[in-house]
Amino acid sequence: MTWVLLFGGIALLAIILYAFLGVWLWRRVKALFLELEAAVDKLEAVSADLGEVDPPDRSRRTAEVGQRAGSKA
Repeated sequence: MTWVLLFGGIALLAIILYAFLGVWLWRRVKALFLELEAAVDKLEAVSADLGEVDPPDRSRRTAEVGQRAGSKA
């Protein structure tokens, strides 16, 4: 009878331990997803800001660099 109580107590402690571990992991994953959501929001804001900026005209700049290189030769 004592063996049954001993192993039953060990099993009960294991179940409680796994329950606490599950709750702890759930909170960690929830915090991780909140951080990822904040990072996505920041990236969307930055990409929206970059979408409003016009890129420089590279064809004109390339021609100017080519003329300078050609004049030295």
